[in-house]
Amino acid sequence: QLDRTDYQEFLQNLQSSGAVIEGVFDDHDFGLNDAGKELEIRNQSQALFLDFLGVIDPQRRHRQGAFSSHTFGVPPRQVKVILLDTRYHRDQHYLKSLGSVAGGRLPFS
Repeated sequence: QLDRTDYQEFLQNLQSSGAVIEGVFDDHDFGLNDAGKELEIRNQSQALFLDFLGVIDPQRRHRQGAFSSHTFGVPPRQVKVILLDTRYHRDQHYLKSLGSVAGGRLPFS
């Protein structure tokens, strides 16, 4: 997607407006549905994810997990956004997620 001209233009427009492009893993982005620390390719998944976001901060690229936090605004009008990576260090579930059990279909949908 980063090679697409229209997406590059979209990113440039956002960044020139001062917007921040940020994100964190979803279970399918990480590698496997409901995967956690047992996923052997988690370091590669994280590196590719940070590449996609355009993260160049060496401290963030070398830590384990894609979590981040950002403060927007000026005092006294500030907000802190914390993005948690609930995959990288997570143990396996004892209970399967509803999506896994229901084959991706929720019983009430």
